[in-house]
Amino acid sequence: MEALLVRANLFSFVDDNEIDLGTNLALQDAWKNKDVQAQCELIMNNGDREVQCVKTLKTSKEIWDKLKATYQQIDVAIQVTSYTKLIEIHMAENTNVIEFLNEFQCLVDDVVVTDLDIPKPQLVILLFKGLPFFMVCFHHHNKEIKST
Repeated sequence: MEALLVRANLFSFVDDNEIDLGTNLALQDAWKNKDVQAQCELIMNNGDREVQCVKTLKTSKEIWDKLKATYQQIDVAIQVTSYTKLIEIHMAENTNVIEFLNEFQCLVDDVVVTDLDIPKPQLVILLFKGLPFFMVCFHHHNKEIKST
């Protein structure tokens, strides 16, 4: 949602910065028109359920704050779901390694988007855990050969 408002040059209407419009009626009218545009962006890009929650609110800032308060609580559930998918990924026998690596990277990206940091050593462990046993053995066997 933030990206939509930024692209439309309307994010300043929902951020936490106070705007002093003074007594200039033309400035107040221009602000109201832009605020209505921001409200439209927020309403048009949400589902019926979200619109029902915010339909009585008067400004884009009020709508933004209500949506933010409602959906930031879900972030933890999204983090857990994304991280669980990453932990549980396993390469199927008929899957190409490149396809598996692409899927693994997509899951890593999903986790990173939720603001969870995964240390690189943990990613390596998760990657190896997702590989079939014979590939991990092959990797270990190659290490032994190279070290001799």
